[in-house]
Amino acid sequence: SDIDWATRDLRWKNINEVTTQGVELNVASQLRDYLTARFGYTLLSTEDEITGLELAGRPRNKLTLELNQEIPAFNLNLNLSGRYIGRRYDDEENTERLGGYTVFDLALTKDFGEHTQVFTRLDNILGKEDIVDEIGLDGTEFLVGLRMNF
Repeated sequence: SDIDWATRDLRWKNINEVTTQGVELNVASQLRDYLTARFGYTLLSTEDEITGLELAGRPRNKLTLELNQEIPAFNLNLNLSGRYIGRRYDDEENTERLGGYTVFDLALTKDFGEHTQVFTRLDNILGKEDIVDEIGLDGTEFLVGLRMNF
């Protein structure tokens, strides 16, 4: 199904009193030469102090995972990352619950000297579509770019 973005209310709104609290854990490990892994977990609790309801669009659980393989002989870097965004409410009345979703991205970067990189990226490699509260996440995207630092 296609999402009609013209009917989505995408305006920011201030809320008088809010409590957000949570725990975040991040672990990184060198699995072997040139291969690293990172894992992250966030547990978040939000509350509008006036209504007692959860804030819209804020997932209670979020997981991230990243594997990074360097290939020094060719000045290459291969990166696979994934993120899970847990269930959350789409509305401030907490009547419309959105399901969780998982997205994976893949990137290959080649260094040319100290100041130049060429990269190619596949975002959302599994082609996840129709995520109501994620603007711009609708199918796989292929990107190629040049990064120069001076």
